Amino acid sequence: MQLVIDKYGSVIKRKENVFQIVNKDEKNEFSADIASQIIISSGASISSGVIKLAMEKDINIVYLNKLGTPYARIYPCKLYGTTLTRRKQATQYYSEKTEGDQDSLKYLNRLKYRL
Repeated sequence: MQLVIDKYGSVIKRKENVFQIVNKDEKNEFSADIASQIIISSGASISSGVIKLAMEKDINIVYLNKLGTPYARIYPCKLYGTTLTRRKQATQYYSEKTEGDQDSLKYLNRLKYRL
């Protein structure tokens, strides 16, 4: 579920495992377990507790401008599928490359010292 905050002056707070959205007209509560994304499209305040809870639950926080275009995003610092795959590929490539090029590197080092 996406939590969309689009009322000016709204405040997003944390109460244990719940996001509280408070403005002058109403107060709503939403469980962090069912939220998938927090979208902020107006002048709203967000507490650091909300950001921490969102990161613990893998919930992205997206800021939109007046036209609805994202201009900022906060997301957890975790490695996921593509990043892990690329890291493993690079590690494997460089480990094989250095093993296979040991003789070449030794030869180049000898040439360097002869000159």
